[in-house]
Amino acid sequence: RDPLTGALCCWLPERELARLVEPVRATLLSPLAYVVRHLEGVVRRNLASLLGIEEVEVLVARWMDADDGPYLILTALQDRRARLRFARLLRELVRDGVPVTDWRRLLEAARGEPLTVDHLGTAVRLLRHRLRELLPGNEATVYRFSLPEPWETTLADHASGRHPRVVLRDSEETLSYLRAIDAYVAEQDGPVALVVRWGELRPVVRALIEAELELPNLSVLAADELLDG
Repeated sequence: RDPLTGALCCWLPERELARLVEPVRATLLSPLAYVVRHLEGVVRRNLASLLGIEEVEVLVARWMDADDGPYLILTALQDRRARLRFARLLRELVRDGVPVTDWRRLLEAARGEPLTVDHLGTAVRLLRHRLRELLPGNEATVYRFSLPEPWETTLADHASGRHPRVVLRDSEETLSYLRAIDAYVAEQDGPVALVVRWGELRPVVRALIEAELELPNLSVLAADELLDG
């Protein structure tokens, strides 16, 4: 697998490369380039774990140096609790592959309800909806497909349990659907997005896919997060 996209790939003996004198659609990588690509994939998959409260505080301090920084920060992050919640929200965005470079846009979107509701999952859904144009999977070039309705119903039935992900991972039905998703993504030559109808299920589906498959090129979106939805 390509460590950055999850696409199928293969090793070629060096003697076979001489035959590829004509342009080919495949990307050719040297062993060193593949190692570097693999390292980049590992860093990307674990990037959220590198963004803690201290790192976010450093970012906020840097943003304060901008002319409009103090106003935006003080109006959005009014107390210590809001700063802690903002740090957790940023970490979830990074985990989902959402770019966090436009800090002004992030502060505007996080202001208010996403920083005040008690449940983190609800706060993440609110923030993602406000940042729909930034979500991976909303690009025009992305292949999209919907979660099969029978499986989504099964997920909804189990999601209210105490350990839904553990139960679902042991299900043969789950493994069957995951294999189908894996096969579909492998056939595509670009980024892919899986769309779920119920926003509450998006993090459950994402966690299942991350636990069982290596598909860095696959985004998971709720239907109400689609720009053209």
